[in-house]
Amino acid sequence: MFIRFPQLAKRPYFIRPIMTPKPSQFYLERLKNKGIETDNRKLLVLDLNGTLLSRPIKDRSHTSVSSASSTAIPRPGVKNFLKYAFSNYSVMVYSSSRRDNVNAMLNCIMTSEQIKSLTACWTRENMGLSTAHFNSKVQTFKNLDAIWENLKTDGNGKAANWSQYNTVIIDDSEVKCAAHPFNHIHVSDFSHSTVDYRKDFMLVCAVRYLKHLKDIPNVSNYIFQHPFRLNYNLSQDENLKCLDQAIENYKQDSGTVKQAEGQID
Repeated sequence: MFIRFPQLAKRPYFIRPIMTPKPSQFYLERLKNKGIETDNRKLLVLDLNGTLLSRPIKDRSHTSVSSASSTAIPRPGVKNFLKYAFSNYSVMVYSSSRRDNVNAMLNCIMTSEQIKSLTACWTRENMGLSTAHFNSKVQTFKNLDAIWENLKTDGNGKAANWSQYNTVIIDDSEVKCAAHPFNHIHVSDFSHSTVDYRKDFMLVCAVRYLKHLKDIPNVSNYIFQHPFRLNYNLSQDENLKCLDQAIENYKQDSGTVKQAEGQID
């Protein structure tokens, strides 16, 4: 005789979480080198939701998420931010959202020319997730190693050797970038539902920080020493001055080290 156990049927299916990655010893060792020879090209990896825009999601249904992706609210300053980014960096998108939703979000903040100029666009489909993880709300991670192993061109289609020395990722999640924390510009989570969201100057400051990183031979060394942090008790201009002072301190320290090495030689 077959007996049904309805209470068991209602039990949610357990999905094992993905283990949070840690920086490798190899990665940490390479932080120490300030003077890597590069051709000054840099790769900028962009997150979307919570970083460059906010989605008005009513619930987690597919219909609601799809609609919210098409009506996303741009973060203040995103237009100028992207203009600078595409003019000075090779730009790629790396989002944990599904491809159709990513395409919809891109149309909310980028021009058709900018979308065509993307070096790459990686989505949830590129994260190597199992079917169960892909279809579930699990914590995901941005694996820069996969980019460095597989992406071999710049924004103009020319051969490029991307690495921790010349790659910057902008994301509102620290945990998603846990394996490469010193390539990460951590911005606050952007939500259009906050009362004063139009006063947000995060991207203005991010542009200034990117300008400083552009000519740094090892960006991970600089981010390790001078991480991107804003003081919300200060104005936009005061924060910009703090960022400018950090790069001046870094240059002075680097000059002092070079001078000392010359004396030793």
